[in-house]
Amino acid sequence: KSFPQTNLEYNSEIKELYGRKFDIIFFSGTIQYLESPYKIIEQLKNISHKYLILTRIPIVDSATDRLTIQHVPKSYYSASYPVWLLSKDKLIKHLLTDYELVQTWLLENESVILDGKEIFYYGYLLRNKNFK
Repeated sequence: KSFPQTNLEYNSEIKELYGRKFDIIFFSGTIQYLESPYKIIEQLKNISHKYLILTRIPIVDSATDRLTIQHVPKSYYSASYPVWLLSKDKLIKHLLTDYELVQTWLLENESVILDGKEIFYYGYLLRNKNFK
């Protein structure tokens, strides 16, 4: 379902965007909660867009991604969610097939602790090599 607000639009299904043209596709703090993040990134090939912004993604320095459980603090509400901690090398390698990396940033105030190690969140600005 679309929620138009001037030039800003929210969609719940990637397929709703197929065949359309956009300046920017923006994911903030969401891609890691999807069942198949790389599949969603692949589906973006069906949408004409100049830039892709992925931000607030927990990144691990590992050759593989790590699926774990995020527990919401009980002071907010009681829940837990599966969450992907994406491999920096794997994600970048996957993205560079269709995108040029323009900028990377570290979100210094966002991190989680996993196995006693601090995992930081990152953001990426990418230019679509196939944009016409």
